[in-house]
Amino acid sequence: MQRINYFTNPNFTGPFADVNISGEVKASYNADTKQLNIYGNNGGYGFNLTVPKNAALVFACFLWTEHDKNPKPLTVYSLESSGNNLIAFATVSQNANNLLLRFNSTGSGRIRVEFYPNGSAANIANPILELADTYDKAVGGGFRASSPATRCHAHRSVRRAGDVR
Repeated sequence: MQRINYFTNPNFTGPFADVNISGEVKASYNADTKQLNIYGNNGGYGFNLTVPKNAALVFACFLWTEHDKNPKPLTVYSLESSGNNLIAFATVSQNANNLLLRFNSTGSGRIRVEFYPNGSAANIANPILELADTYDKAVGGGFRASSPATRCHAHRSVRRAGDVR
């Protein structure tokens, strides 16, 4: 199955579409660090995204924030006709984080990935939102075809340093 990144504009180029900003929060792109810098007080900066309905998803990104001031910088909501429902959130215990958040979408097929700087900053880079099964296969998770003791049947076994996996 093909990998699809459902995060709109993951390189932060050009204007963003379907962004939800609340409170006194603003964002700017830092070309040197290739990060979106989200800063301000009393609010959030959220990306409204269309995803497959009722699917297991993974959201991953690099995130920098002052963890002692901002231990809960990311929340994911399901956008329903009756309102927004919390479906996942991330907590951090250090300033620099490679986040990996797993959750299930709902029947609406619309979510919001929202960042909260909480008077500090939330800098993000390399956001990926994709189906959990394609993410797991790409990073080496999921089903293993053979046990570690099975001999390797590669056609170029001379490259292999050893007889078994």
